[in-house]
Amino acid sequence: MIDPGAFTGWLGVSLLVLGGLVAALPVGTCSQCNHCREERLRNEHARRARDTRDGLAGQLAVCPRCGRSHDQDIPC
Repeated sequence: MIDPGAFTGWLGVSLLVLGGLVAALPVGTCSQCNHCREERLRNEHARRARDTRDGLAGQLAVCPRCGRSHDQDIPC
């Protein structure tokens, strides 16, 4: 029979390991799914708002393909 304290300890350790593995998943890095595109647009919007607030919005060129302001080496 397994000691209840040992069982609870192993269960806690396994949950911590599982949490670490889930945190290491590459969320927001693919270019196909809607969630990642929305996350990227949300981050760009927050950066643009921060740049506008700081007076730096005129430093980035407007992309001729998508019409947004971003670095030219970043794909649309």
